[in-house]
Amino acid sequence: MTSTASRLLKIMLPLAAVAGFAATPALAQKKGGTLTVGVELDIAGFDPLKVGVYDTSPNIAASLFLEQLTRLGEDGKPKPSLALSWSPSADFKTWTYKLRPDVKFSDGTPFNAQAVAFNFNRQKDPKNNCRCAFYIANTLSVEAKDDLTVVYTLKDPAVNHPALLTRPDQNSTIHSPTAIQAKGDDYNRNPVGTGPFVIKSWTAGDRMVLERNPDYWNKGKPNLDRVVLRPLPDAQSRFASLVSGETDVVWADEYEADNIARARKNNALKVLEYVGSGAGVAAMNTKVPPLDDVR
Repeated sequence: MTSTASRLLKIMLPLAAVAGFAATPALAQKKGGTLTVGVELDIAGFDPLKVGVYDTSPNIAASLFLEQLTRLGEDGKPKPSLALSWSPSADFKTWTYKLRPDVKFSDGTPFNAQAVAFNFNRQKDPKNNCRCAFYIANTLSVEAKDDLTVVYTLKDPAVNHPALLTRPDQNSTIHSPTAIQAKGDDYNRNPVGTGPFVIKSWTAGDRMVLERNPDYWNKGKPNLDRVVLRPLPDAQSRFASLVSGETDVVWADEYEADNIARARKNNALKVLEYVGSGAGVAAMNTKVPPLDDVR
């Protein structure tokens, strides 16, 4: 039994779990309890060098225990998170971020500009052969000017650079350098961040349990004691878990129109919709025949 007032069906919402806390005032104001979230896929891990790209499920999980320099506000604009402020150069090719002081990773090590640069350099290093490097190709360097100042130097201008850092993906989330170096290959399933929760247990194909981070820098947060993520790849099973009360929040998309229609007719359920930008991508490898021929 959870503390949530009503069960939620999320539609096209990248940060389903976190957004759910803010989207419904009753949830945001209530202290304690457990939120159970049905996600569409099992989670392969969180090390950018291992997984390359986060999909929906790890994005949801990452938003609970990892953080970025900026976060997306309800008005669609970037807001302070691990960075308190930022400013561009005149040509928008250099962005300087001032970091939040007195923040620690959940392993007790300090968050600072050196940690931000470490994460970037690890992904960018050609020796690591990381697919994640493709997504930061426009970033030439990330430098720690001092403990609380980090500078991004870009190849091409980016007027929206702070907004690009808001997504809890493989490139923008900041991991503990100490944990990465200590755990090596095991880090993928033992990630450490600065976020409001910490991973307490994780059984592949079954569930991930995250509990409140007692040392979280944003004192008094989070409101929940615990979040449980359950991978439920079958859309009908996922929806049934919501109706039965086994989960409180589930992910649905436009391809699940029947379930969404049923949810709207069910007074015990609440449908929260997100309509915004998106993309469908067809990537072609132009380095091998026949697509290496421009004709």
